[in-house]
Amino acid sequence: MNKSKNILDLRSLSQIAMMAAIIFVAISIIKIPSPSGTGYVNIGDSMVFVGAIILGGKKGAAAAGIGGFLSDLLGGYPIYSPFTLVIKAVMALIVGAIVLKYNHTGKNIIIDTISFIVAGIWEVIAYLGAGIIVYGLTVSTNLNVAIATSLLDIPGNIAQFAVGIVIAVPITVLLKKSGIFHTTDNTLNKTI
Repeated sequence: MNKSKNILDLRSLSQIAMMAAIIFVAISIIKIPSPSGTGYVNIGDSMVFVGAIILGGKKGAAAAGIGGFLSDLLGGYPIYSPFTLVIKAVMALIVGAIVLKYNHTGKNIIIDTISFIVAGIWEVIAYLGAGIIVYGLTVSTNLNVAIATSLLDIPGNIAQFAVGIVIAVPITVLLKKSGIFHTTDNTLNKTI
């Protein structure tokens, strides 16, 4: 019994590592500088969403946090890496929680899309707060300037999660048609 549990743990670790690598690449491959100049817009949210659907909330959160953290750390934005670790992980947890609650069969793309939107709204609000802290440390200690500078990034963050949805929805539909997802309530509950 313990041997099968170790195999399952190794499998989970491998799944998380693979998805973290995919998220890292998706974030790193296209970087459009934000209007404030201290951040960037990317297509990584698409893989955060896909990872949360494939792996479930908890494993998806680990992959999203690790992939996002490493992308910022190694990609020239280390000051954002701790914020990204938390923000991306919570995004995956939101998707996993909504899908678990309302989409037990894993086949309702509308529920998936709603979960992506809710996670995206979280991201915009969370990066607004993170931006205020970062800008307060790097651009100006004046709180009003830090807030004004952080507000400049809202349209880019909205565009980022919107593009993420546009990419993630067809990918999740294709993956679901491929049979990669288990469609029983008990199986999905165990994965999320």
